[in-house]
Amino acid sequence: RANIPAQLIQILPQITMTTDEAPSGWGPTLEREMEIIATVHGTWNKRQVKLSSNNREIKAIAQDLRSFAKVLINSQVQSLIIRSDNCTAIFDIWKWRASISLIKEIKQIHYKLEKLGIQIQITLLPGVKNEIADALSTLSRAGNYKLKKKIFQKTCFWMNLNPIIDLFSQNFNNLLPKSMPTV
Repeated sequence: RANIPAQLIQILPQITMTTDEAPSGWGPTLEREMEIIATVHGTWNKRQVKLSSNNREIKAIAQDLRSFAKVLINSQVQSLIIRSDNCTAIFDIWKWRASISLIKEIKQIHYKLEKLGIQIQITLLPGVKNEIADALSTLSRAGNYKLKKKIFQKTCFWMNLNPIIDLFSQNFNNLLPKSMPTV
């Protein structure tokens, strides 16, 4: 492998990537000057669901970079700040150290950034401030709930309600003849 020249001067970050993982999936945002320019979300496969949260967070960051590669290239980004709410993942990526199972993924992150010619800073973002990425990472679970029809009917009867339209249901979980699914 040939040596690739690296810039010694730290460039101020031009774009911020905020990332989060959840047991069901992952979801990052890309921001420039406090404005979201791209979002994406995905789900884990059966094998990945069983991994530790640290492992999933590192895999999420790697997937985020793959997902946003074209945007980063087209925006001619030279420096990126990555924000995550997982201390262990941040430390592992920053120090290039991790368990044997994770080091391959960490190397892929660094090689991808090197290939794109992007410097990174990686920082901790407290979970309470990670609202959008957190919502994206759990998006796959949104709408997977359904009320039991008998309990719904008994509750309506008990409360003396006769609803005719459900404003919050999806096509697969509506209990009334008319529903207003979200777009």
